[in-house]
Amino acid sequence: MRVGEHGMTANIPTVGLKKSLITSKEATDLNLAIQALIATITTAVFDFGALLRKMRDTRGYISLGYKTFEEWKNELRIKRQTIYNYLKLDECWRERLSHIVDLDKKILLNTPYSNILCIAHIILDKKENGTWKHTDDNVVEWVHKCHVLSRSDLHIELEENHPFPRPIVLHWHGVVCKLMQLTQGKVLTISQFTVQYDASVQNYWQIFGNRKVKGTLQLDEDE
Repeated sequence: MRVGEHGMTANIPTVGLKKSLITSKEATDLNLAIQALIATITTAVFDFGALLRKMRDTRGYISLGYKTFEEWKNELRIKRQTIYNYLKLDECWRERLSHIVDLDKKILLNTPYSNILCIAHIILDKKENGTWKHTDDNVVEWVHKCHVLSRSDLHIELEENHPFPRPIVLHWHGVVCKLMQLTQGKVLTISQFTVQYDASVQNYWQIFGNRKVKGTLQLDEDE
């Protein structure tokens, strides 16, 4: 068949395809409205985090009759982890993202905030001397990845380059030790035992004198 005889798509199967219920222009307008709403939602989430931080830091909840921030927060009927996600986003924006000149804020606001949370440990990671571990250019690169990659592809990129440092909880004779920001292969000595974290098999070794005891590892979500 010659091109143009029956059109470029004459031989493309249409079995199973349904006709759109709206015109091309209406579909375009709908797509633009959805994209605009994504930016609005992300902006609102950052703003919400800032308001939560202000309520927490100014202890405004006391004037409302609550003894603690946690008590006031429970009245919002929002999951505890979600609240701290909003606070984490505010921290990312306030401490780092708002100060990066080369960061296209339009791209940031059109990026799902859940993806931004995935790279919070890159955005906020600091060296022992208090300076940022990752350059502004590196942070901008990861924000762009958050914008263009699917959640699953983003997780693959992170696992290969910057695996999320998951906290662990160790239980020994009723004593609970929560270790934050524990990276792969890092050795920590706490009291009488030494912990070797192996993220691949999720176990650790406790060493008491010359005796080694293999134990199981409980992973908790970062709050």
